[in-house]
Parts: sequence; structure tokens; C-alpha cells
Amino acid sequence: MNHAEVITWPTEKQNNPAISDIRKKCDDFCKIEKGDFKPNEIFSGSHCRYFRKLIFDVVKIQPEETFEQDGYISIWLTKYCNVGCEFCFYRSPKHTRKDKEGNITRDGVQKIIQFINSSNISEILLSGGGEPFLRFESICQIIENLKHGKIAIATSADWASNQEKAAQKLSKLHEIISSNQNYIEVTLRLSVDRYHADRLDYDLSNVINVIRIFESNQQFGKSLKFALRSITHDSTIDRLLNLLDVSQIQRKSKTELFITLKSGLIIPVKFRTPYNVDNQANLNNKALTQKQIKVWEKDVTQNYGGNLSAVKRAKGKGLNLTIQYDGSLFLWGGNSPDNEMNIYEHDYETFHSESLRDIITISFLERGNHFRDSIINEVNPKAIQRAKAIGLRDFYGRVCFEEERTRLYFVIRAIQEYCREGRISKAEFQDYPLIIQNVLSLPKDELIRLYHLSENTIVNQYLNNPTLTLNQLINLYKLVVLGHYDMMPEEMRKIIFFSNKISPDLKNAFFNYVSKR
Repeated sequence: MNHAEVITWPTEKQNNPAISDIRKKCDDFCKIEKGDFKPNEIFSGSHCRYFRKLIFDVVKIQPEETFEQDGYISIWLTKYCNVGCEFCFYRSPKHTRKDKEGNITRDGVQKIIQFINSSNISEILLSGGGEPFLRFESICQIIENLKHGKIAIATSADWASNQEKAAQKLSKLHEIISSNQNYIEVTLRLSVDRYHADRLDYDLSNVINVIRIFESNQQFGKSLKFALRSITHDSTIDRLLNLLDVSQIQRKSKTELFITLKSGLIIPVKFRTPYNVDNQANLNNKALTQKQIKVWEKDVTQNYGGNLSAVKRAKGKGLNLTIQYDGSLFLWGGNSPDNEMNIYEHDYETFHSESLRDIITISFLERGNHFRDSIINEVNPKAIQRAKAIGLRDFYGRVCFEEERTRLYFVIRAIQEYCREGRISKAEFQDYPLIIQNVLSLPKDELIRLYHLSENTIVNQYLNNPTLTLNQLINLYKLVVLGHYDMMPEEMRKIIFFSNKISPDLKNAFFNYVSKR
């Protein structure tokens, strides 16, 4: 049997107990609260999680601002897409009749509507993940019930091979938009590039079908707009221009132009550099890794102002969020994997308050990438290299805080910096339980020593998962081989060999796999 041919993407949430569940799972939590532990155990498996929980509950930091200006949200209605572009971040699989999961349910869509209507979110992107038009009724449900916001639908137009049927879909969208009394503006954003063309329609017939529909339905007007998105250094738009009756081309910048057709239809086109995304990035290749990191840092600096989670507005900042097809709800790069929420369980008010309770999230919103990177690099440079080399912007927080002891180290050091700057007063500090005061008072050098003294490696973290599978273990081993963690493959094999936390069958299956490599 060929196990784990595809390494799980960070879009698939791994086993990270939620902060709210930690106390329930720990019979020894009271020992920590009473101080019945050795200092060198701070970063050990159970203590690491419980200190994280205790600090989360006790340490309250008032954010510098409310982050309630107009926000942005990306919604993945499905993880499926029938195109399968090679450069796609998400490696979305094709949908089959056997697939019963991987889509936001109708109830989930209603939760999304309630979430947005009770928030200051003003920009909504229905995107991937997968192809939104595979969930056309969900698109209609959202447009029909939103009270505010501008919606962009990112699509491959694979649904437009039949012009008549495509026209029916777009007419229905226009009808629903027009019936919404809250003036919801919707833009249909088609992806036009060599990858989509090679996979979908090299003659661009689907795209042309959509253009013809908009030319024939001028009544769509301002409520249902149309735009194209391509990538830099790609000639597909030029090929499209040769197939259209073009009246004028106005180039606004290197990355933006407007096409005016003789029919009078004006088509905005934007070009973006495709992300270098690879969950199997080889960190042992130093030159390639540095190249990936530079691309990531340039994009985040130029396009996000060094802060993925915050949207800058004239009067302050809003939040930049994602809702995934499984309901996962998090800030772009901002939430730790143990403090992500879910649209089926949490409303906007809860998400906002719980996110801003966490020093991991607050510090990222306020200080951006540099503050986070500088602290994590004190003990775990691999985490930052891994997150940037993989390249998924949305999941930056999920990847760089994958290791429990890295989370706790960051939390302690970030709070120390906030104390030093006066964000936490001496009186507030002295109100903390003595055990927390003692941990937060440890010098940086001592924290670094204790961190590296801990045996709570990523492998031990996996072995502590009672539902660990062979595929998960093999995937982890592949990433260790690729240099994603501060560990050599032989060290991982040794830990597993002597472990009594997994069954003999699982252990034998793992070593059987390793022996065949």
C-alpha cells in the first residue's frame, strides 16, 4: 500500500486542542496553579499547554484600538474545483459524487450571513479553496440576505461552456441583487491565465461566452459588474484581445488596464504575481528557501503593509478574515492554531473578543510580522522559514505556531515586551497568580535555555495525539526529511522507536515505510 502520497496542506487543520478545551482534558491542572512543578518543565508537553491556557485566562491587555473599521473577509464555500491549476495555492481536488464533506452547509451559509451582517465587514470575496459556482445556491443565499458590503466572486468560468445556461445563472444573480433593498454590489471576477486556459478552454470560449452575456445584458449595470484577473508575464489576455472587437485599451499601470469593446462594455483587468506556494518546500536547499522567503516578504510588505491581519482604513484598522469550507474562522496569519474559531459555533462578537484576548493575535495586529518573527527567531528560526517558504499567507499563523512550545515561548516573551513598554502596569502584574509572575519574570536567556532543554518536540507532540494515524506520521517524517523542523530524520526514528505512546502495529508500519525509502 502506498501511504501518504500527498502531504496534508496547512489548509487541513491538524490536531491542536483548543484553548477552551485544555482544562477539561487535564486532571493535573490544579498542580500548576498551585506551583507544584519544576521550572525546567515549563515547556514540557502538558505543562506547555496548561501555561498557555492559564496565561490566556489571566493576562488581559487592552488593545491600542478596536479594529472595528471596515473589514475584509474571504469565504471558501467549497474546497472542490474541477480545473486543477498547477500554481493554485490550495490544490483543490475535483468534486465527485462520493464527496459528502468539504462544503459549507446551508446552515453554515446562514451563519456567515449573520456574522457579516453583525460586523463592520464591507468587502466579501467568495473564492477558493474551490470554485464558488459549484455552490451557486449558496452564492444566491448570501447575496439575497446581506445587509451591506461589496462582493467579488472569483471564478474560473468552467460553468460557462454553454452560453445559454451561463446566461440563466447570471440573470438569476442580477435578479437577486436587484431585489436586495440594501444595494449590494457584486463583481464577477474571471481568472484568465495560461494555467486556466490549458486546463479549461485553450480557445477561451468560456470567457468569451461570459463577455457576450454581459454585452447582451446592459441592464446588469452597476449592480453586477465584470472584471478579469490574470498574472504578470502572461500572454493569455493578449490572446483574448485578438478574439474580441476592441475599441480602446487604456493601461493605468503595469498591473492594471481597461478594455473597452465596441459594444461599449468596459472590462477592468488586473495582474498579480503568482505566489510561490509549496507545502513540500525543501528547506535543505538554502538558496531556494531564501528566494521563497524574499518573495513572501516583498509581497507582504508591498501589498499588506507588513500586516496580513489588519486592513488599514482612513480612521483606523479593520480585520482581514477567512472562513474555510469546514467552517474554520480566523484572521489572515493572525490566529494561533489553538485559538481558531468556527462559524458554526461563534458569532462575530465572540470572534472579535476572543481574538483580541490573545497576545499572539493582539501583537500581530498591532506590530505586524517583524515583531512576531523577531521573537520566534530567538528559539525556532525554522518555524519562520517554514511558514514563509510554504507561502500560504492565510495560514502563516497556523504554520509558524504549529509547535506548542514555540507558542508558549512567544506568549511569554511578547508579554515581557508589553510590560517593558508599560502596556501592562506594575499593579496589574502583581495581581497575576504568583506562578504566572514567576514565569513572566524569567530572563530571556533562561527561557531560551529551558526551551531547548524541553523534549517537547514536534514528534512528541504528534505522539501525544491519541488519534494519530500512519499517514500523519509518515507526512511528518517527510517534512522532517525536507528540513521543516529543527530535527534530523534519524532523531525522529529514534524517538518513535523508544516511544510507548503508539501501538506496536503503528510503529511497525512506520518503520516498514521508512525501510522502503
